[in-house]
Amino acid sequence: MDVLAVLYIIANIMASVSYIPQIMTLLKDTTHSESVALMSWVLWLGASAISLTYFIVRVQDPVVIFSSSMNFTGCAVVLGLLVFNRFIKAQDICLYDLIKKPVVEPVIDEEPIV
Repeated sequence: MDVLAVLYIIANIMASVSYIPQIMTLLKDTTHSESVALMSWVLWLGASAISLTYFIVRVQDPVVIFSSSMNFTGCAVVLGLLVFNRFIKAQDICLYDLIKKPVVEPVIDEEPIV
């Protein structure tokens, strides 16, 4: 593997990690995320989908395809959270808090003290 390939992999790992702060912000947001540009993420996801398709059909390099699929996944997760926050969830609900809480509270069997 040459230096340029290694740099490409490192750059795409860094790009993939860079989605995490935006994802965490959207998970913790209690508003409808109106300050995040929906159309930008739609366009980035579309461009990412076209790039991924090109790499799968034309380039057929597993490293490039994997890197592009990570970018596509990051865009899709951010856009999905943004659409959920904007159009589906109620105000003052924080997805992060919902994820942390157990769905079912544990049942504690207490025996009466005799």
